[in-house]
Amino acid sequence: MALKPIDKSWATNKKDIKYLNRDFASLRQALIEFTKTYYSNTYNDFSEASPGMMFIEMASYIGDVLSFYQDTQSLPELLKNQNLFLMV
Repeated sequence: MALKPIDKSWATNKKDIKYLNRDFASLRQALIEFTKTYYSNTYNDFSEASPGMMFIEMASYIGDVLSFYQDTQSLPELLKNQNLFLMV
């Protein structure tokens, strides 16, 4: 049984991923661009009513909530460090 060579055509159109998207709208747009870049042959229905957009928007919502939790958890630590800096 012969093995097929791995198709690496997806690697030629790589795009830089920005990790600074922290709100719903920017995460949603980044996921849409990511999907268009890496899955252009498989998925191309970006209408609001499509099931794929539901998953993209749910992932954006989860990212938004996780960013919020991360910010609220790190804020007291930052304030504590700032107070220590002011004491010195």
